[in-house]
Amino acid sequence: MFSSNLQKIRKYFRISQEEMSNKTNTTYRAYTSYERGDRNPSLELIKNLSENFGINLNWYFTGEGLMFRNECENTHILVKNEKPVENFKSWGKRLSKILAKNEETPYNFAKRTGIKESRIESFILDSVEPTISEINAIKSNVDVSIDELLYGESVQKNTQTDNIRLSADEILKIKKLLNQSNI
Repeated sequence: MFSSNLQKIRKYFRISQEEMSNKTNTTYRAYTSYERGDRNPSLELIKNLSENFGINLNWYFTGEGLMFRNECENTHILVKNEKPVENFKSWGKRLSKILAKNEETPYNFAKRTGIKESRIESFILDSVEPTISEINAIKSNVDVSIDELLYGESVQKNTQTDNIRLSADEILKIKKLLNQSNI
């Protein structure tokens, strides 16, 4: 079960075994042996799956429940949850990682979003609270959910349509077909 769930996680994120081994701080050889079921997963791998990918360890070990933890099912039930408030205090670090991953400087991002460079730097260095218009400007220029950016939580819906994922190439092929048929 561990090996098949590990494969499901990797395939969900559409990454290679080599990329997954890097992201879980595991050697490629060890990672592939986990996926084949030749070895039981190490504690380090399990910790990385939980911390870096938000994997629900109950699902990983038993196959029961949802794949991800911290899921919001939009039940609208009133709850007491201090975690989002704590996570919000470091939202600037998440923004910094997004900019670094995209090789974007605060100066260029400021030009892109219309937010002053000094504000972008304040977000990154001090996690200064953004205004609604700044959140909208960031969201308009970054493909990230607001829950993930501000609170470090991924929102996953438990529907069958969420399993449908198209690659950029598949989308381009569909567009080409639609253009050819003049729909």
